[in-house]
Amino acid sequence: LALRDMDLREIPQVVLRMDMVHTLSLSDNTLRSVPVDIKQLTSLTYLELDNNQLVLLPEDATKMSNLTELRCSNNQIKRLPETCNRWIRVQRIIAQDNKIKAIPEGVCEMPHLTELDLENNKLVTLPEAFIICTSLTRLRFDTTDMVKASPAVALPDGIRRCEIP
Repeated sequence: LALRDMDLREIPQVVLRMDMVHTLSLSDNTLRSVPVDIKQLTSLTYLELDNNQLVLLPEDATKMSNLTELRCSNNQIKRLPETCNRWIRVQRIIAQDNKIKAIPEGVCEMPHLTELDLENNKLVTLPEAFIICTSLTRLRFDTTDMVKASPAVALPDGIRRCEIP
């Protein structure tokens, strides 16, 4: 379902009742929040929220158990959900150009996460458990604001491509 560039300020309630939707693109709107009812989209595998005005993703978003890809670049998001480890099927998180300061520990417990793109954020630290992200093969972030990286933090062994612009 493509609802791109429609000047939406909120996700229409009728969309939140479409439990058979697999793909939802809400990019290029003026969304300021994602309602907790997003969890009702249990068949959703792909969620695209790029180019909006989002500040956070609700913890309830992690109840979308079939989600495999989340795109939320070019927003004002300050953090990923702490309970992101509930996204057991997520393979890709693309969240460039936000205001994310830290990667939650839960990311390290996501068994199928292969790509994490946090370029142009405000990362100041990496979680110490980051080395156990064994499924991660592509990582992208920058170190401009990174002031506190523990010397014990290492990149996971499976990383085939790490881009640090």
